[in-house]
Amino acid sequence: MLGYVYSQRFWPGRRDHDDCWVLASLQAAHAVAPWLPLVGVRAFRRAAGKPDDPDEPDPGNERDMARGLRALYPTLRVDLVSGGTWQAFRREVEGGRPAALILRAGALPPDHRFGFTGIHAVTVAVEDGTWLHADPLAAPHSKPLPIERTALRRAVRAYGPSVHAVLMPTAAEALRDHPLLG
Repeated sequence: MLGYVYSQRFWPGRRDHDDCWVLASLQAAHAVAPWLPLVGVRAFRRAAGKPDDPDEPDPGNERDMARGLRALYPTLRVDLVSGGTWQAFRREVEGGRPAALILRAGALPPDHRFGFTGIHAVTVAVEDGTWLHADPLAAPHSKPLPIERTALRRAVRAYGPSVHAVLMPTAAEALRDHPLLG
């Protein structure tokens, strides 16, 4: 469950505007494994091998997201999608696997852009048959917004012809590794 938005504006360790991939990754992981410890931006970037330089743009990509998640949460299944099809990605997300997804924010509906139109990472999930979009630029503790699947696909295609994301396990799969159940 996505819960409330993890905002990159106030997250510990945030230094500049290009940390959306960190917060999208953390939110996707915690949607299925909320018992895992949360980390600050600098700790996630260290785990991903992508330290922050506040003087230079240094956004992450899907490989950086996967590397950071796997280093921090080694028991959590994290699948890299680098150049996958929309149809395959859609099946996985509709099957209960939240994702951190890279897209072009300017191709999202206006009420989903949060003042940004460039390349961006967001968290997506399907809950009770509704696609949800949790944007790290949204107000802290706001609720993820429902989004039409076609609108999301359009924003993904505006970034490129294929999908670039990390997929989390389903909540049931993640729960098998819960420390109190082992």
